[in-house]
Amino acid sequence: MKQRYSYLFAILASLSLFFGSCSKGYLDTVPKGNFDENTLTKANGGTEAILQGIHGMMYQYRFGQWFGNGIHSLNTRIDWISDLYINTIPAYYMGIYRWTDHISPYGDMNLKTWDSWSTIIQHCNKVITLSKKESYDTEAHYNTVMAEAYMIRAYAESYLVQCFGKRYVPGGDNSGLGIVVRTEPTLEQKARSTVEETYAQIDKDVENALALFEKVKEAKSLLKAKNRINYSTAYGIAARIYLGKQDYVQAEKYATIAINYAEKSGFAKLQSGKELLDGFNNSDAKEWMWAYKHSTDQNPYFSGWGCHYAYNFQVGGKQPQFAINRSYYDRMGEKDVRRNWFIARKMNADGSLEPLKDLVNRLPEDVNYGAAFQLKRNGLPNFEYTGNQIKFRTLYGKGSSVMDAVFMRLGELYFIKAEAEARNGKEADAIKTLTSVMVTRDEGYQAKVGLAGQELIDEILINKWIDLYYEGGVFFDQKRIGHFPERMKAANIKYLEPAESQKYAIRNAGDNALKIATSADDIAWQFAIPYDEIKGNQLCKQNDLK
Repeated sequence: MKQRYSYLFAILASLSLFFGSCSKGYLDTVPKGNFDENTLTKANGGTEAILQGIHGMMYQYRFGQWFGNGIHSLNTRIDWISDLYINTIPAYYMGIYRWTDHISPYGDMNLKTWDSWSTIIQHCNKVITLSKKESYDTEAHYNTVMAEAYMIRAYAESYLVQCFGKRYVPGGDNSGLGIVVRTEPTLEQKARSTVEETYAQIDKDVENALALFEKVKEAKSLLKAKNRINYSTAYGIAARIYLGKQDYVQAEKYATIAINYAEKSGFAKLQSGKELLDGFNNSDAKEWMWAYKHSTDQNPYFSGWGCHYAYNFQVGGKQPQFAINRSYYDRMGEKDVRRNWFIARKMNADGSLEPLKDLVNRLPEDVNYGAAFQLKRNGLPNFEYTGNQIKFRTLYGKGSSVMDAVFMRLGELYFIKAEAEARNGKEADAIKTLTSVMVTRDEGYQAKVGLAGQELIDEILINKWIDLYYEGGVFFDQKRIGHFPERMKAANIKYLEPAESQKYAIRNAGDNALKIATSADDIAWQFAIPYDEIKGNQLCKQNDLK
């Protein structure tokens, strides 16, 4: 397998992270020769260095992308394929939004997806194969390291197969190609496994991980750690995996365990009301379950997630120009605090539109978006005024892009549990679970008594997608259920000036929408295997291309 960055290079980076020798330029170091495996296997807890490196890579390793470091940047970017996002003005990332990037063997996003998660899998393989129980001070310490390695590998495999394979259909034909399954830290040429075979390996890894987590359930080193995979986070990851597999019995089971343990142990609690307007920049937030705290003295500037996606980074960089799909936004109750995550033009009771100057007056004082609000196009503010997000703030604003990285919140698990309960025929339970999370978002939310079937599932999913705006996971849901974008049906067009409405049609129909999936089984749902992989691994077969 030819990867853009050698896994040996990544391991060296891992060791640097673990032993505290990281500097701004360590990722530019060119590896010279192999690392000493004896050091890793004989040193007390030596292979934990690789595991620590995996976590460092999750939020700050640069896989060659220019859209902000870390997997959380990739999560954000992939979701622009979904129909939660609407664009009406010239902007970055149009190849993603229009489904042309990920279906090309030369596309950027599919290369970064394949490369980053394959690199992480190679790290996990090193931990799993090199770790020796006698090299750890206690059996519990050894078990915690192995448990994390198995769970991260399962999640990486799940992430890749959801991108590059067809959706898993329970009881259906899952013989289509999935990913190149590797459980040894080798780079020999190897063919892709089927989707069924890929999930068989994922099942094994989840089983191994959870068995080990049960043994170390009360491990002090993990009990409160958000930058590690602990007991409740592991079950949360398992819930995500089995949701993607459409195994709703397992998804419900694991989400329930994760929620109950997180709340009982005090590890996480749902945030409520104004607590959800904290800028999503601090891992100390009580709802966050999996997160990474960024060093306050190492400003990543333009390579940081906050530079690209936080509204208050003020160095003149241009932000991605997307609005929330107003067909979703408009379903929120008037007291839903999440309305404050967006700058969204209002419609008056008589059907007239709010003057744009009134909308601009409602902007936060420190809003920047690359000076877009000071620029004009045809006399209008140069931003997506039908629903530009202001959910995220950097910690310090101005020239600092420092902010913590969120990978999982407790609220998501409530939505997973509610959907799984609804699909498992437990609609009363689903309504109760949904209401439990929604009243923390909208104090006026009424339990949807009597709502059933697809309408109940839609209510759950739409609120989940709003909740996860810019956090990732929406594309996976929409691929799983075959919900393809129909952006000309989005309500955003109602909030535009006439001239802007014409541009909306041009940017979201015709030649600019040719590659977008038009059915649940469209081949465009599958990412193309990167050319670099096909070239370096001749046994790896390409997907059908649109």
